[in-house]
Amino acid sequence: MEDLIQRALQAKRESKHIEFKSAFDPTSTQDWCELIKDIVAIANTGGGVIIFGVDNFGKPCGFDVQPILQIDMATITDKV
Repeated sequence: MEDLIQRALQAKRESKHIEFKSAFDPTSTQDWCELIKDIVAIANTGGGVIIFGVDNFGKPCGFDVQPILQIDMATITDKV
């Protein structure tokens, strides 16, 4: 898993194991639907990582990830 995380942090594009999200609003139903779709897709391809706060080229975009860090993992599990 650590190898995958290192590859994701150095990636310049998305792949079936790496997904970039420039933003995520925990109060948005649409954002949750997109995230759940990505989680299921990654799970169905053998696993991977989702990186928040980066653009489609893997560059930081200035998004504050603090609201995401506040989400309880049980909430994510319930939504999936």
